[in-house]
Amino acid sequence: MEITEVFVDGDERARGYLIADKETNNLLYFFDVDRVDYKLTTIKIDAAQTMIFNNINEVDKYLSTNEFDFISIKDNPDFEPPTANQPITFRERYSYGACFRLQDGSYGRGVYRATYFLGIRLSSWTQVLDEESGGPVIVGCNEEYNPN
Repeated sequence: MEITEVFVDGDERARGYLIADKETNNLLYFFDVDRVDYKLTTIKIDAAQTMIFNNINEVDKYLSTNEFDFISIKDNPDFEPPTANQPITFRERYSYGACFRLQDGSYGRGVYRATYFLGIRLSSWTQVLDEESGGPVIVGCNEEYNPN
């Protein structure tokens, strides 16, 4: 990935960030970091999909990343590189609750989702809901969730 800063008017620090594929130079995302209202707005360019994260000042690594200065994150001495289970690119990661017995006698576990970028969790863990029923998504105790 290649990250480019975007400055607004006479601002001394970047307000936005363009994220492009380094090999193809295709623009992937635009991030707007509102450090006054503590809101991160992301736009996935190819899908025209917008996501808004509120209260970003409450994210664990907000302060240690200079308030989400995505250019300087990797150079920050407090930055911990992502572990194997933390996505580097902007995407969702899934986690699972404890295995429990379902009404039909089988066993399953709930599915939870959080959004990551550069190994930083940008959102809280929320339960994944089934689009049709509106109920929680349950998978088998040894199964992985496939959102597709």
